[in-house]
Amino acid sequence: MVEQTFWQALDRVRIRIHQDFIRKYMHAVKHDPRVKNSPLDVQHRLRIEHALEWLPQCPILDFGIATLIDEAKMATERLHSPEWIDFLPDATKHFCGLKRISLS
Repeated sequence: MVEQTFWQALDRVRIRIHQDFIRKYMHAVKHDPRVKNSPLDVQHRLRIEHALEWLPQCPILDFGIATLIDEAKMATERLHSPEWIDFLPDATKHFCGLKRISLS
């Protein structure tokens, strides 16, 4: 049960990280007066500009994998006895495929 709580907490933090950036991007697009009545190709270019400004290439790496896991552990610890935290699996290996790529 403790492990299940941990994985659920990890997912909530991971999703929150992405949602925070998506909200900023959507706000920028929605409030850019150039986007609204522009031809589709111009809208696309403007959305790409906003994406490059507001959407990080790898938000989880920017946030920090250790920080993500620590937040999930703290959330788990609020619901379960702290001594169980030591028995949780190493979640770090589940993020080993994350990397930054060159956009040039």
